[in-house]
Amino acid sequence: MNLDIFLISFYDCSEIIKKSEELFVATDKRQFTLRIQDDTYEKMRFLAYVERRSIAMEIETAMLAYIANYENRHGPIQIPEASEE
Repeated sequence: MNLDIFLISFYDCSEIIKKSEELFVATDKRQFTLRIQDDTYEKMRFLAYVERRSIAMEIETAMLAYIANYENRHGPIQIPEASEE
């Protein structure tokens, strides 16, 4: 492949990626790092596969179930407004 053609193709691809990131990265979900044991990760990965979810969505689903269980036992969790923190 000619280097000029490669560079033009690379540039076009990078522009497409930037545009797709603008379309799909915008979300109201907070990102954070999660450190877990390998066996826990593999079990979540298995459950995600069985449930046909991404690992991130499986973790979020498990968290929501945990929160719902907690609130059923203790009542709703009151989240302070941003100005109250």
